[in-house]
Amino acid sequence: MSIGVGDTILTLEGFTSSNSQVTIKEGEVVVGTTVAGSDGSFSKSLLDQTAGLHTISVYSTDINGLATATVTSSISLTAFAETTLANIILPPTVSLSQSQITKGESLGVSGLAVPSSTITLVVANAVSGTTQTETAISSSDGSWSFSFDTSSCTADNDYLVTVRVTTSAGYQSEASSALSFTVNPSPTATPAPTATSTPSPTTAAGEPTSTPTPATTPMPTATPIPKPVLPSAIAFFDLNRNDKIEKEEILPALKKWVNSWRTALVEKIERLTCDLNNDGQCDLIDFSVLMYYIGR
Repeated sequence: MSIGVGDTILTLEGFTSSNSQVTIKEGEVVVGTTVAGSDGSFSKSLLDQTAGLHTISVYSTDINGLATATVTSSISLTAFAETTLANIILPPTVSLSQSQITKGESLGVSGLAVPSSTITLVVANAVSGTTQTETAISSSDGSWSFSFDTSSCTADNDYLVTVRVTTSAGYQSEASSALSFTVNPSPTATPAPTATSTPSPTTAAGEPTSTPTPATTPMPTATPIPKPVLPSAIAFFDLNRNDKIEKEEILPALKKWVNSWRTALVEKIERLTCDLNNDGQCDLIDFSVLMYYIGR
């Protein structure tokens, strides 16, 4: 590429999933777009830039309409020169087969990433912080999937799923946007009652008598009263897992909601943990829903 007199140029190069729409922003302004090739590579030159420090953010939207997490870089541009920011590896896009799952079932995790690369899945317990990791290889079109076994997960806990990609050249992306799911306990089987045989009385001659056996009425069993359970969206903010948000949890719960809300403002994510009324956005209505459940 030739540089004309007075040109200050920034070129961005990297990889994402095949045929994705790549969006480049500076602050809140979109300054460029391009489409990745079939191998996931993309390149975009921004002409007539000003010298000095620039903060550039990049994300892509895959062929299924899912957006990656945003990668942000700060770079200093020199007047009358071309500067290249290379090896930008965008995180995979991710979707879950379900957000509520019974312990022992398999959770489907899938998405799109750089083709023919290593995909690393990390499943973290939102309470204890313990993690489980699995790896797979994306196909030639960038698709990948996991069938995550929840047998080793703790029931009545929330889990966070993130994914990274490492290219064949050894370059690794940042983590994807985190998605959450809840593990519910397995149903307990009730044992069937066993019949008890009573010996028949005999006559003096030793012959058994045919005395009818009176029918027995089973004793009623007490039905346990289930304790109230918070809605799954609200339970994500129940930090000590006692099915209610107590007064001492107010500040941590609010911080957790605000962090989720801030993430939702910056990143394009499919499921928002701060969206408590399931209307597809995070706003003061969701905040008031959280406040409603405090102390209940």
